[in-house]
Amino acid sequence: MMGGSIPNAVEVTAAAISRNFGTWQDKAMTTPVIVTKHGKPRVVLLSADAYCAARAPQNDQSSSQPTLDWALATLLDNINQGFVALDRELRILSVNRAFCVMAERGEAHLVGRSLEEAFPKSYAIVHAFLHQTMADGEVADFEAPSALASGRFYRVRAFPYLGGVAVLLQSRREEVLERETRQRLESEVAAFRALPGACWAAINLRGRFTEVGQGLAHLTGLAAEDLAGLQLVQIIRPAARHTVAAAIEAVIDQRQAQSLTSAVLSKGLDETPVHLALSPVLDNGAVTGISMVAQTMRDGSASPG
Repeated sequence: MMGGSIPNAVEVTAAAISRNFGTWQDKAMTTPVIVTKHGKPRVVLLSADAYCAARAPQNDQSSSQPTLDWALATLLDNINQGFVALDRELRILSVNRAFCVMAERGEAHLVGRSLEEAFPKSYAIVHAFLHQTMADGEVADFEAPSALASGRFYRVRAFPYLGGVAVLLQSRREEVLERETRQRLESEVAAFRALPGACWAAINLRGRFTEVGQGLAHLTGLAAEDLAGLQLVQIIRPAARHTVAAAIEAVIDQRQAQSLTSAVLSKGLDETPVHLALSPVLDNGAVTGISMVAQTMRDGSASPG
């Protein structure tokens, strides 16, 4: 949508610009970007050249019009990325609220200090990227660990800014933790599948199979597609079905894994003793399903699942 009051301007919502400020910052180098909230213009994002030109004295400029530096400060304080502007000596010129939260200190304790003074444990590679950005005038995107706390990582975007350099930081803590958790689970699953007689299946909250590994299909003598939709208790020895059903309910109610010994029925009504483990699948603390692992108690009775 084109801005009506500013020629050639482009409108973007505050939510959209907070998600990808870097892209819109690049767009503002050639075209004014009007940031809207609830459909109403709030602030305007301009290039440094356009900003300086607009700051030049004009006879028709109204003294009641908000200044552009106030508008820019308002914009930066309403994005969820940390922002810090530095001069050519990497001395902090300004910061936004999100950066103060990340730095765990207020603006008064940051502005005026060099990056090394404010963050003694900052990494040399970060300084190198910032100096390179000022030298070649190119935008730099990289990942850096926190200088304050181990285990924290930030996606960093550095770009030339008013003769120095500015930085946008986005926390990657949740993303990194999710990646580490996924890698650990993949390793655990690979180790489990290497065990002889190991079987795996996914179960919904009604105890029905939603996904079945080939190990369980081999153990029961049924095709995986035939098992899908059946209840777990239907392939369990009748005398043990109540115990297995109770374990399923305990997993859902307590959100904790349960283990027990039982016996799985095969197509020929033979019974195979198994160690059975049931673990909750959680989404924001709520149980959305159950993972089932069965380990046969006699070697070679099932192939890896």
